Amino acid sequence: MGKPYMDDRSNKVALLDMGKSDVLGLETARKLETQRQEESRSFYIRKPPSLVSDRKDPFNLKDGDTIVLNFNTTVSAESPTEYYDMISEVTRVGTENMTVRTNGDIRREAGLPIDLIDFGIGGIKMDPTDEFMNYILGSDHLSMRIEDKVNTLVNTCYLLNFYPKIRFNRETEIYQPDIPMKIQILSKIVRIESTSGPLYENGNVNTENAQVKDGEYPTITGLGVKFYYDPSEYSRDSFSYDRWDLIRDFKENKHFQEIHTSLNGLIAFIESQNR
Repeated sequence: MGKPYMDDRSNKVALLDMGKSDVLGLETARKLETQRQEESRSFYIRKPPSLVSDRKDPFNLKDGDTIVLNFNTTVSAESPTEYYDMISEVTRVGTENMTVRTNGDIRREAGLPIDLIDFGIGGIKMDPTDEFMNYILGSDHLSMRIEDKVNTLVNTCYLLNFYPKIRFNRETEIYQPDIPMKIQILSKIVRIESTSGPLYENGNVNTENAQVKDGEYPTITGLGVKFYYDPSEYSRDSFSYDRWDLIRDFKENKHFQEIHTSLNGLIAFIESQNR
């Protein structure tokens, strides 16, 4: 659950992470209004963990507040997980639970899933699957010159949406990172690997590795993606981030910093148990 909030000092809107909340039930009611039947929907959910009682606090929720509900569905174990968000309004805040009303407008996340090979504080390594290459280069990318492929890949900006899956037990929950359900970062490809070796790195194309060998161009085997922009302002009109800040050198995304710190602590704990 997220809450769009404007900071009066900076005059900027941020999407506050209120934490995860269990859905308790769904009521569907029909009412007659001006000789027309309309449908209204209300969710009953538990109060999110970050909610505070101080009405002046940004993390307080009251009747009439707008919230953004994120959820996901999976049809089967073989099918990919689909992610959605739904803009809703708080209609009642009780002692333990809340009532939320929505107009039923559900937005499915666009794009496609990617195969993550590795990740670090500053970026990720991903698999250039056929689905990804078709999505970025087009269905005829197999007939493209390798230089054209590289040029398109490195000059495209990618919006990455991360949905961390966190499973900790009582013994290790102290190392669980405090991160939101959804992490958004604008990124660019800075390294391209192939069957002939690196095709692109440090801003340059390796022309030697891009040459035709045995009558065929080299096959792209890996993509190194660098995190470039963090979200800075949230739009209450489109309910999405519309302003981004450049991630400066020697400064990382705060959520991946948190993940890195937590993993280091967890690794040290596991190693100490094995001694």
